Amino acid sequence: MEQSRCVQGQCALSLRRLAERELSAFMSAVTELYGPEQARIAAEDWIYRFESTDEPFEFTTGEWRRITIAAASRLATRVVGSGYKTTRLKQALA
Repeated sequence: MEQSRCVQGQCALSLRRLAERELSAFMSAVTELYGPEQARIAAEDWIYRFESTDEPFEFTTGEWRRITIAAASRLATRVVGSGYKTTRLKQALA
């Protein structure tokens, strides 16, 4: 039983590192293109998606991407709906 807890603890630590890495990369990209306020809101969306998943210990790269894509989709809806445009975004798309 004790060994099982240790393994789960290691899984939780690994899961946290992977989540931090994925969220950090997402926030960096959003900050660069849309600024810190949109990055904060997008991070909240990402965390909500992550927390609403079942059985987080079985995450694969594809599952991390699904969380990020869902948060990016909400960002796109918010940005397009508001007519938000930035010079950085125009430069990135050029």
